[in-house]
Amino acid sequence: MYLDRIIEKCLKRDRAAEKLLYLHFAKQVFGICRRYSNDDHQAEDYMQDGFMKVFSNLKSYDAKKGHIEAWIVRIVVNTILSNKRKHKMKHQELQTELTDHLAVAPEESDEVLFRDIQASELLTAIRQLPTKYRDVLNLFIFENLTHQEIAQLMNIEVSSSRSRLTRAKKLLKTILTKQVTIPV
Repeated sequence: MYLDRIIEKCLKRDRAAEKLLYLHFAKQVFGICRRYSNDDHQAEDYMQDGFMKVFSNLKSYDAKKGHIEAWIVRIVVNTILSNKRKHKMKHQELQTELTDHLAVAPEESDEVLFRDIQASELLTAIRQLPTKYRDVLNLFIFENLTHQEIAQLMNIEVSSSRSRLTRAKKLLKTILTKQVTIPV
């Protein structure tokens, strides 16, 4: 298989093969990094850190345990979360305190409201979420982790994971509702 040969060459530190592996997964990895970041510059930093970790740990990849794509995604997400734990930002905590007081009334026409939302609008809205909510939302929805797995990964209680996901969804709904203009 094509990727198997590339991986073998990467293990021998073949720079051309490393570039091919990078190019093969760059778009997908950058999309993941964008969901966890505040802006594209931060996403690029996450991507670079993630690929550095991928290449330095490639010898531990076991094809029998899963596809290389899933392994790379897991490495990148873990790298991002580790980076975030190391560099917590005070202004995000302040933003969290402010948004904790927001209440969202249920809308009967949610389906109509969100039908025309573009991927870029969704990304912009996700980036507006406080970090602790954004991370749980990304892990649960996009990485398909359970609340138990999220709790272990983020070093929080399972109930906190559930609570943060609920708050993230409510805040996301509020943000998106404000962005969508309802035709009169």
